[in-house]
Amino acid sequence: MKRIPMTSLSRRTLLRVGAAGAGAAALGAHASLSPAHAETDSDLGSSGPFTAPTMTPAEPGFPEGPLSRGFLIDDLADWTPETVEYAENFRSAVPLRDRIPHDPESQAHRDLSADTQYLALEIDYDGSSYQPRAQIDGAEGYVWTQRFWPYYDVWGSWHGQVVDGGSYDDGPAGLIDLPNPGFVEMGHLHGAKVIGGWFWPREGDFGPYVEQREDGSFPVADAMIAMRRYFGFDGFFINQEKEITAREAEQLAAMLRYIRAEDPEHYLCYYDAVLPDGELDYQNRLNEKNLPWLGTPEDRLADSIFLNYDWPKADPGLAGSADAVRAAGFDPLQVGFAGVEHQKGGFDPRERFGDLAHPGTEAPLSMGNFVSQSFWSDAGDDALTVEGRRRFRTLEQQFFSGPSGNPATSGRVIDPTPDGRTDVLNPERYDGVAHMIVEKSTLNSLPIRTTFGVGVGSHFRIHGRVVSTRPWNNAGIGQLNPTWQYWTEPELPLGEVHLDETIAWEGSHSLGVDSDATDVELHLFKTALSLPRQSFASARIRSSEAVTATMVLTHDDGSRSEVVLHRGRPDEGDWAQHRGPIPARAARRPITRVSLSLSSTAPLSVNVGEVLLVEAPEIIQPTTPAGFTAEVASSQGDARAMQFGWEQQEAAEFWDLFHIGATTRTWLGRTRRDRLYVHAVPSGGSVELVATSADGSRSDTASIEV
Repeated sequence: MKRIPMTSLSRRTLLRVGAAGAGAAALGAHASLSPAHAETDSDLGSSGPFTAPTMTPAEPGFPEGPLSRGFLIDDLADWTPETVEYAENFRSAVPLRDRIPHDPESQAHRDLSADTQYLALEIDYDGSSYQPRAQIDGAEGYVWTQRFWPYYDVWGSWHGQVVDGGSYDDGPAGLIDLPNPGFVEMGHLHGAKVIGGWFWPREGDFGPYVEQREDGSFPVADAMIAMRRYFGFDGFFINQEKEITAREAEQLAAMLRYIRAEDPEHYLCYYDAVLPDGELDYQNRLNEKNLPWLGTPEDRLADSIFLNYDWPKADPGLAGSADAVRAAGFDPLQVGFAGVEHQKGGFDPRERFGDLAHPGTEAPLSMGNFVSQSFWSDAGDDALTVEGRRRFRTLEQQFFSGPSGNPATSGRVIDPTPDGRTDVLNPERYDGVAHMIVEKSTLNSLPIRTTFGVGVGSHFRIHGRVVSTRPWNNAGIGQLNPTWQYWTEPELPLGEVHLDETIAWEGSHSLGVDSDATDVELHLFKTALSLPRQSFASARIRSSEAVTATMVLTHDDGSRSEVVLHRGRPDEGDWAQHRGPIPARAARRPITRVSLSLSSTAPLSVNVGEVLLVEAPEIIQPTTPAGFTAEVASSQGDARAMQFGWEQQEAAEFWDLFHIGATTRTWLGRTRRDRLYVHAVPSGGSVELVATSADGSRSDTASIEV
């Protein structure tokens, strides 16, 4: 795929995908499904502005089945779920979880303020061949997914989506864009709010979108509220970037007030663009002109404002903005997000938030990052290969954990370039999010389990065995993210601990450790645990050499309990379960950190496929699935697209579908929801449904002939 500069993207593309910020550029929309390597005109050490690949769909048009879409006024005026095809497939199955109390002693940086929030606007379908109307789960092993959720407070989409019936070339983009339900599920699992996008295109009549009924209600607001509640996300980023009349601006403010009154849990973040009089005028600071979009403490409109990117010139140090917010009666760290433009700036943005927020210094405003995953377009242009994805994920690790890849030693190695946006793929110029934002967690009870999945893969395994060799993507079935990626003691060089796509116990990834070191402690989870008197810890490990594994539990008083994990017999894939009881004395004091210690007489070459802490003898056994149904959506040759459904149950965290042939058992897909659309089911045989609980226990199967 030959790549083209963003500046050569058509105006039509800009309208379809949207843009946040004065002069922001749109990311190209489609990545080829061809297995050939992408052409590249630069390597990881290149400098210069970001470019986006030229992307074409594998076939003309969009695939069948559940697809993301945008919504225009005709879709919104009388919106109900029945107006959206496959609407039930887009419902998040994970409620927003509460986070545990702040505990500086368990942080990678103990003197880093927990008050600074992190909001990021990203492209949730980045890399998909069908990004303008993308599949929520598909057969693309290179699609970007997020794996650093413990740093997020609010995640938002910002781009447009093509409306139902629109085309790649013609759009148009809808006003409303729903967030990927998989991102909602993963954000909620880690305690982060996830919001959809409102992007007002630069053409069309805005007035109908803020029309008010005689009873005081707003049709579009009612649709937004109904969508939020039905699909299970948390609100919207209001990306209003076209001048409107003073009357329309007044109506927009009234509509935001109405949303807050009717749906108090609805989170609204407003972009620093259109002022309350309707004029498009980026302030690049918080002041008396744009703060009215917050309302007053007694009469709220938006929850926060995302500040445009030229604040280093308009308000160096952001002290003026913070003072203006306090004078208006608000907490600057709760309502103000200073925008950092990573789509153009990469690791070298002009907005140096790390100068204002770092260990020992509290920021004047919170941090708002824009398209921080955009280096996927450069470093990931060979993302059709496992090695290419590993290179990207190393950059992603450095973006969040700092140049060393260890959040405990984050911080830039060399200064940014004077004007920024030059050395954009050099991680040494960026502090890392972990240097500015504390890590958070929801872990306050058992079971705790992860198999290190990130919601995308080139194959799928269960119990170490390959059950599918096809690529897949489904962000919502990612696993619990390690809080730190990767905090080790002693500190290992970058890359010696990594996400390994070549081998897995379950899913497509494991945690790999390849090092000359013979001993290492991996800090895995920040917790606030009070353990039951009887509980067990285990780790599923694959290694060519004998490895000793110990689960290390750090208590709130700084003391440690070590749980020796006894190695069981390896299976045919050389995976062995290391398991041991947690001593009763460890249950007497709260646990703030869970770590895994590995040691060997030889240099470590280890894969960790699963980590589990579980109460004993309590095993969460899902019941046999009930209400299992199948409906043929379309047929092509010997394969059919089918919609499967079943009754959700509280004990089930995941549901897996398998096709059973005469001599085969092939994985078709996984979801957290009560339905799954499968694009290609072989004719004949049967399909089995299995539920998996939070501790990894599996149900008996339900079966249906196909």
